[in-house]
Amino acid sequence: MSRAVMALAVCCLGESRREWSAAMQAEFETAVTEGKPLLFAIGCLAAAWREMLTREEGRFVLTNYALVLGLMIPMAALQIGCALLGLPYLYPGPDGLRGALLEGGAHEALLRGVYQAAIPRLRFSSC
Repeated sequence: MSRAVMALAVCCLGESRREWSAAMQAEFETAVTEGKPLLFAIGCLAAAWREMLTREEGRFVLTNYALVLGLMIPMAALQIGCALLGLPYLYPGPDGLRGALLEGGAHEALLRGVYQAAIPRLRFSSC
């Protein structure tokens, strides 16, 4: 767990702070031998987040993440709730989810184009 947190901290620093991330990693190995790697890694992650706020690129990245999470989590909760409860709000027709899953529905012609348009974006997107 501590190595994953440390890797996240190093990624948050980016290329501009490569020397600092190398020093953090060297100190992390010392913290591992002392038996407190998780506390050190969490401290490094907090420092990396503070550093991100001081740079324009870091503020841009954090703002993008906040915007995406602020939109995606509520929409995902709504979609999952409608799917589990069988509510027809997000699905066309009176049948709700059952109607959306049936082939040959009126919605199929509309959704097919949307999904096909999204395939190239999904295939060539990078992290």
